[in-house]
Amino acid sequence: MKWEDKKALKEKVQVGGISAVAGAVVWWFVLAHGFGWENASTAKEQADTAAENAVAAAIAPLCADQLMANKDVLAKYQKAAGYDQDTIVQDTVKKIGSVTLDYKNADACVNAINTRLKAASEKTSSPSKG
Repeated sequence: MKWEDKKALKEKVQVGGISAVAGAVVWWFVLAHGFGWENASTAKEQADTAAENAVAAAIAPLCADQLMANKDVLAKYQKAAGYDQDTIVQDTVKKIGSVTLDYKNADACVNAINTRLKAASEKTSSPSKG
């Protein structure tokens, strides 16, 4: 094989290699963004997050019921703000069934309690018709 032929072959292999790598990158991009393909670890992470959110949403009303039934703790809760409310919830309601209240569950509970308190205050502050 002549030197010129070897040089031409080397250039063709380099161009082919670069094209293959570029094609793989483009194909990966199309799969990920065009067709919604994800790797297994990302899919598992999203499924775990969705499950945690569903559990938090399901136990939030039960947690709010437990805390709001204790008038002393509720009064302390209403004086607190932000992170302190989460702490009061976690200290008061340790478990709901088999679910231990972590920060995400406590945060969902705080949101449920605050929604109920806001609705109750709006109900008492609005003039009654009749």
